[in-house]
Amino acid sequence: MVSEYDTTIDACLSVMMGPTKTADYLQDLWLRAATIAQEHVPRRKTEVVTEVTDRLIKLGRDRAAAELCLSAGFHKEALKTALRARLWDVGDRICLARPDLKKELEAVMNAIAERMARQRESLEAKERAIEAFNEQNYKGAVDLLKKAIKLDP
Repeated sequence: MVSEYDTTIDACLSVMMGPTKTADYLQDLWLRAATIAQEHVPRRKTEVVTEVTDRLIKLGRDRAAAELCLSAGFHKEALKTALRARLWDVGDRICLARPDLKKELEAVMNAIAERMARQRESLEAKERAIEAFNEQNYKGAVDLLKKAIKLDP
């Protein structure tokens, strides 16, 4: 049986981007559909939250998508979205609700920290290569550039 809530959800989800529809408007409308599904039509919760999450991500609203998944209890999906968008604060909140996901968050954060350290070291090697070149130490400059490329291709 189709309820008023189902009809409202479908109406909200039928609205797409157009000349008179802003991203903020769409986000608000779609989040309302997800809220109605969570509170009044539990059988559609997964379907609607998944659809709205996908739409928000396509709209560039990763924070809203992660927050929606978190509020709906879809912690793994929330963490995946938060990590992709580098929303560390959301990731921390997810891990408070689901401590078993902390290792996944830490692994991504550590990988990013390691990459940033390599990029920093690569940049320093490039700067030293420029200095070596200016001093006409061409072999030294080439060696430093090779090092820089190896660190951060």
